[in-house]
Amino acid sequence: MSIHRFKKLKKQGLMPHYIVMDGERSVMRAIDMIWPKTTIQRCLYHIQREGMRWLRTYPKTAAGRELRSLLRTLCNIKSVNERNQFINNYKAWVNKYRDFVKSLPVFNIAFKDLKRTVVLINNALPDMFYYLKEPNISATTIP
Repeated sequence: MSIHRFKKLKKQGLMPHYIVMDGERSVMRAIDMIWPKTTIQRCLYHIQREGMRWLRTYPKTAAGRELRSLLRTLCNIKSVNERNQFINNYKAWVNKYRDFVKSLPVFNIAFKDLKRTVVLINNALPDMFYYLKEPNISATTIP
């Protein structure tokens, strides 16, 4: 969706308090320009699906298998305690596997899969859990 469409919607009176979305960067930038106070909730389903797709059904490394297992829990988070557990488990995974991921050759498939998934989670993390504070915000774009 282009910034021009958002401008048109704003002109028509649309002033969203929050938007649940997949995380398309250009759309997020446009929303921030048009409605800077709007909360963007990243869709947990999209994060989970994309990360699990990149890690593949049968990851070749223990790091990939553990990260895939962690991602599998994402859409089931219903409380602040569960959120904190997810974040703590993710940080523990990063600490455990940081050197391993860095040691992989850049052209190695496992490196690419792990790196993309880590970047996805790191970029999404600040906007993943607004739904826990605000009951009107959905955790996913899936009804």
